[in-house]
Amino acid sequence: MEYMNYEKDFLSNVIVRADFLSPNALAGQTELPEAIIKLCKDKCPTPVVSEIQNQEIAFNPVGISITQAPTIMKEWHFVNSEKTLQITITPNCLLVQNANSYLGYDVIGDLFVKIFNELIKEFPELQVIRLGLRYVNNINLNAQSENNDSLVDFLSKYFETDLVKGLSVSVDEKQITRQLSNIEIKYEDCSLIFRWGVFNSNYPTPIKNKEFLLDYDVYATGALDVTSIEETLNTFHDKASEWFEKSITEEFRNILGVISDAE
Repeated sequence: MEYMNYEKDFLSNVIVRADFLSPNALAGQTELPEAIIKLCKDKCPTPVVSEIQNQEIAFNPVGISITQAPTIMKEWHFVNSEKTLQITITPNCLLVQNANSYLGYDVIGDLFVKIFNELIKEFPELQVIRLGLRYVNNINLNAQSENNDSLVDFLSKYFETDLVKGLSVSVDEKQITRQLSNIEIKYEDCSLIFRWGVFNSNYPTPIKNKEFLLDYDVYATGALDVTSIEETLNTFHDKASEWFEKSITEEFRNILGVISDAE
């Protein structure tokens, strides 16, 4: 599909995550294979190893019972010097998180796929039960604001009217403290949770800043094919890009600065 490239972004968080079926071979690991450590340290040279306690608890008519003795499992975290990129490997998941300084999908997606493929090479019995890609845009437009702008009129310049009209209620907008909406959509090859609105960083005080949230969480569940993770992530990225373009106006694109169309 076609989508736009921009000079600027308002992304506060980008998360790629694969959840594994438990129990699995990672649960018994005290160290990661050297090839995986090398991949992680290439982008995130600072490792932090922690321990978590895992315990099965059953709920039944007579109360709560512990079905097995607690087990201690390792978690591996790798962080870059700026603390904007983190890689987490646990028996439950592989997670790559990019916060506040977006490196680009090419970088984040490629890093995730390389680590994932190495994990599958070392632990071929791993099964993925959920894969997700999430883009969280926390957009602050105070610089574009004039004091006499109403919140609805102002936001409608930059975001599709249907996303803003939730603020058009019979109440003084100076009394509104938060307005959030969400929709969940099931496609043939993935699902989308789309959240939008005014989160209000100063909550619970009334809204003062010209802020808007666009949060796209694209995912698939079930027994996923581990050989097509890269293709699946690309599908997720295209779906999030499609929805982002449907959410914004030309005036907002001018703020972002269009570089070119890309395929």
